[in-house]
Parts: sequence; C-alpha cells; structure tokens
Amino acid sequence: MKEDAIVRLASITKPITAVAVLMLCEQGRLRLTDSVTSFLPEFEHAKVANGNALVDADRPITVYDLLTHQALQASGPELDAIWQEARTSRDFSRRLSRLPLRFQPGTRYEYGPAYEVLTAIIEVVTGETYERFLTDTVLLPLGMHDTYFFVPAAKLSRLAAQYQKDSSGNLTPFRQQGQEEQRVDFFSGGGGLRSTIRDYLRFAQFLLDEGRCEGRQLLSRKSVRMLTTNQVGQTFPDSGYGWGFGVAVRTNAAGPDIGTVDSFGWNGGTGTLFVVDPRERLIVIIFVPSIPNTPGVSALRTDFVAGAYYSIVRSYDKP
Repeated sequence: MKEDAIVRLASITKPITAVAVLMLCEQGRLRLTDSVTSFLPEFEHAKVANGNALVDADRPITVYDLLTHQALQASGPELDAIWQEARTSRDFSRRLSRLPLRFQPGTRYEYGPAYEVLTAIIEVVTGETYERFLTDTVLLPLGMHDTYFFVPAAKLSRLAAQYQKDSSGNLTPFRQQGQEEQRVDFFSGGGGLRSTIRDYLRFAQFLLDEGRCEGRQLLSRKSVRMLTTNQVGQTFPDSGYGWGFGVAVRTNAAGPDIGTVDSFGWNGGTGTLFVVDPRERLIVIIFVPSIPNTPGVSALRTDFVAGAYYSIVRSYDKP
C-alpha cells in the first residue's frame, strides 16, 4: 500500500466516538450518568433474560454503561439481521431495544453494539447526523482530512483493497481497490470510519498528548484520563487488561505480551490495530486490510507491536 491509502478502521472507530461523547459532556449537553431513555425512549422498559423468564432491569441503562460495554449485548443471527435491516442509527437502536439484556446494567462487561446506540444519542442531542457532527467537532479540528464514513469519489482510488485467504491459504481480494459500499444514512460509531495511517496517528498523538493538538486543548486532560483508565474492574475477558472508553487498557505487566502498564489501544476486525504507551511516549499503528478472522493477521499485528517494543529495548543498549 501507499502511505496515503485509506483503510476501513472497523472497531478502532470506537475511541473516536468516545471522544465525541466526552466533548458533548464538556459542552454540558450530555452527562455520563444520563439515562439512555432520556434520548431513546425505546429502552424505557428494558428486560433482562433470567433463565427462561424475562425480568425488569434493576435500573435504567446510562451513557456510561454504553461506553464501558456494561449494558447492551447481542450477537448471532438476531444481531446480524439488525445490521442488515437498519437504515439509520435510530432505526438500529429501536430494533436492538427489542432484544432482552443478558445481564443487569452495570454488572459486567460484554463487548457488543453499544457504540451504535451512542451514535443515535449523539444525533438526538445535536440534531445533526453523526457524520456531520463528528467531522466538524472531532475530525477537522484534529486535522484528519482523510477520514470518512464513506470515501468521496475524488479519493476512491486511494481506498485500499480488502483481502481474504482462499482454501489454499493464498491472499485474494474480497473487495477491490477503490470499491466502496453504497452510501447510506447509518453512520456506525462502533466501526464505520475509514482513514489513513497518518490521520490515525494524529488521533493517537492527540490521546498521547492528553487532549492537545497543535497547541490547542481540544479535550480536557481529565476526560482523556477517564477514556484511558480501566473502568470495568476485573471483568474484562483478557487477563492483564481492562476497558476504558473505546480502548483496552493494560493493567498488569505479567504475561507473554511485552508492553507497559497503562498503555492502551484497540483492534479492528478489518486488520487494524493501534497502541499508545504514555510512559514510553510510543505509538504503534498497523493496518492489514482484510476480512475478520483472516488467518495470520492477528499474529502479524502482535508481532508488529512486540517488534516496536523490542526496538526500544535494543536502543537502551547503545553506547
């Protein structure tokens, strides 16, 4: 790929959406303790699956529950159908609200479609499409001029091909270079953005610099620290890690993965990954445009991050 290739970010869209939510909080237009039903009344009578029965939720779902994946859980054919049928984020939210919760709000972590519901809340609060709000409030102030939900025609030639492996293990195109999906009015805050390495580096640098970009404090240090602090205790499924807002956070140095406590980042199903290490002042980003679960991609990303850390180790030994 060329350096200016535009790649589907998938789930590393989430920390960008988390920043958008926190900006609204700093503007006084949203609170993390707000009930989701204040904006999306379809969740007012949320039910929780309890064996073969449905019981009422103990309390309303909050914005904080969505940011920390401690409320909305769905997977399998039912969620797949919602993805296929929803035409807007509000439509997605209404359809998702019909599914029962798997546990009481705030009681455990389970990765799911919560950031699409956050998108719907942002649209209700701002009266704008999420695309417009995010572009004006986050992307352009950060200088992310090559980041979009749908790549414009003038830049389509830069949209990277997306690969899969055939039965023989050979890489073959799943989508050709420049092949964009049909534009719709559903802007996925959990995985819909496309971007370049350089643009995502600007976003990662913004987080590393605790909300500053080119001398301007675009988000408070307190908000960035909340975003990058483990918020879910010991309930995150990967040992040695927790979950902040849109990112996994390293909580323990023990284990086979080289790294630093308090580093943070996330990965996307399309082969994307980023890590920010405040103690080492290190940013690692790798884009491997592929479909989810392509063999070898996860190992490549892990080795790439390890290589970055080992290079620091080697540099300490130089005279």
